[in-house]
Amino acid sequence: MTTAETSGLIANFIKKINKGRDALKAYLADTLYSSMKIMCKECQSDRIRCAFEPMCRDRIYLSFLIESGAKKEDLPQLCFRFRLAEISKFYEKRPIPVSLNDAKMYLNEFFRLFNIKVTKDISNALEALSKKLEKKWESVYYQKLRKGLWILVLDRGDVITLFDTIRRLVNINVHEDFGSLDTAIEILKVISKLNDVKVDFIIPYKGVVYVKILRKIGKEDQSIIQKLVSENDSILHATFDNGFLTVYSEFYYWGKVDLREKISLLREISELE
Repeated sequence: MTTAETSGLIANFIKKINKGRDALKAYLADTLYSSMKIMCKECQSDRIRCAFEPMCRDRIYLSFLIESGAKKEDLPQLCFRFRLAEISKFYEKRPIPVSLNDAKMYLNEFFRLFNIKVTKDISNALEALSKKLEKKWESVYYQKLRKGLWILVLDRGDVITLFDTIRRLVNINVHEDFGSLDTAIEILKVISKLNDVKVDFIIPYKGVVYVKILRKIGKEDQSIIQKLVSENDSILHATFDNGFLTVYSEFYYWGKVDLREKISLLREISELE
C-alpha cells in the first residue's frame, strides 16, 4: 500500500469513527488507551529514547491525555517530567529535542515552572510571567480574547500561547489546534495589531473566509506585489490603492485554517518599506 493509499484509508477510518455508533467509539477508545499504556511503558523503559525520540511523535499522546482530563498521577511520569523541562527551556529560548507545537499542560503546573501562583484573576499571573519573559524575548504581549480565554504573544507572533481558565489548560506554541474559526480570527486580529497591519474578514458564502490585509506603503512598487504573490500561493489578489498595499488571501476553506501561514504573511507585509 502506498503512502497516499494509507493516508486515504486513515482519513476514511476517521470519518467512519465520527459517524460510528457509541459502542464502536467506546471500543476503539478503550483499545487505544490499552495499547498506548503498553507503548508508554516501553518508551519510558529507555530514558534516552523517551527524552529525544518518544514513541508518540512530539509527545502528542501526553497532550491528548492532559486535554482529556487525565489526572497528573495517571500520566506517564517520565514523559511528563521531560515535557515540563522542555517547556521551561522553550520559554528561555534554549534548544529542546522534541517539538512543542500545540503542546498541552495543566494551567497550575505551567505557572509553577516560573514560580508564579495563579489566583482567580489570571491577569496577575500573566503580568508576572511577562516580566520574566521580557528578559529573553524582544516583545511580550498578553490580552483577554473572551471569557475564559487569554492569549500570550511573543515577538509579534513567533510564539502564541493560549490560556483556557475554564478548562484550566494551556496550549503552548499554537499551530493548528486553536479550537474554532472564531478563535483563529481573534488570534490573527491580535497579531495584526502587534505588526501594525489592518485586517478585515470577508465571508462570501458558508464554509469560506477570506482575509483582507492592508498596510500603508511608502512607494507603490509593483515588484513588491510580484514578490509577495510568487512566494505565497494563498494570495488571491494584491494591489496598491491610495498609498495602501491591499492583499486578499484565503483564510478558511471548508474546515481548514492555516493560521501560521497567515501570520507569516502578516509579518512579511509588516516588514515592507
